Amino acid sequence: MKTFIRYTLMLFRIVMAFAASLFAVRPVAFTRRDPAAAGDQVPAHFVNKYADDVTLNMQQTTSRLEPYATVHSGVVGASESCDNVGSSESQEVTTRFSDMEANNTPHTRRWIDLRDFDWFDYVDSFDKLKVLTDPTNKYVTLAVAAHNRRKDRLIVEAALGSVREQTGQGNNGSSQYVVLPAGQKILHGGTNISMAKIRSAIELMNAAEAASPEEGGERIFVYTSSQLTVLMADNTLTSSDYNTLQALMDYKVESFMGMTWKRTEILPKVGTTRSCCIFGKGYMHLGIGQEITNDVAVNKNKRGYPYQVYSMMSLGAARSEDKGVVEIQCTEP
Repeated sequence: MKTFIRYTLMLFRIVMAFAASLFAVRPVAFTRRDPAAAGDQVPAHFVNKYADDVTLNMQQTTSRLEPYATVHSGVVGASESCDNVGSSESQEVTTRFSDMEANNTPHTRRWIDLRDFDWFDYVDSFDKLKVLTDPTNKYVTLAVAAHNRRKDRLIVEAALGSVREQTGQGNNGSSQYVVLPAGQKILHGGTNISMAKIRSAIELMNAAEAASPEEGGERIFVYTSSQLTVLMADNTLTSSDYNTLQALMDYKVESFMGMTWKRTEILPKVGTTRSCCIFGKGYMHLGIGQEITNDVAVNKNKRGYPYQVYSMMSLGAARSEDKGVVEIQCTEP
């Protein structure tokens, strides 16, 4: 009897082993895409790397200059105009019943030309199975941050570069590109920023009555971390100036010398020359044809049904008055 039971158990084990080998399901190995292809950077965050969250690299994520520009929302067409009416003086009346003389007040029209921008990347569904956190939302955050930095770049480009201006009337008019005049530039002189350069720029703004604080105007000084570091070491500073600059560095205040100070590291640099600027609020215009629009969808035409993250916007910027901007050139290492 014992022998029968032993042989029965042995036969049962043989049958079960055969069934397991017959019906076992083996995983199919998929060939990964070319590492240079878009969206193939997620593997760095696989679970075996012990990452419990997906964080963004250090970067500017918001637009720091948009709040100080005149925003034209819902622009229809390729361009939006920003019109200026120049100054004129009253006339003294010296004779009775004489003909009135028109002042011929000057008018200028400049154009905000829209430009289109987008951001796109894939999130591999196979990769999402191997990570602890889904990076899709972070990709959307990355896209929005990139667009916000682009806004600041466009505003700076419009402040320091050329702008399209219309000459003539109606169909007889034409356009020309106007650069920032040399008289609106403080040359670098082989040095970085200094209190003297800032005072000279303020003098130009005051002489033009550009965004005069006496009349409620606001001026914005755009600089990089290099300028603030140099100013902190300026031996011409008073103790009060130093304390205010220290507060600026600690982000406790934003105002100094009658201006709002805004730091951004995206200011243009050619060789060793960095271009900072002061502009008056109201002299920079930002036209928006399409606000930042995001879309996350599954692409069923690709293996693994990857998620595609797409973001787009359409906007442009222009400088409405040259005397509302002063460029301050600084020499950096």
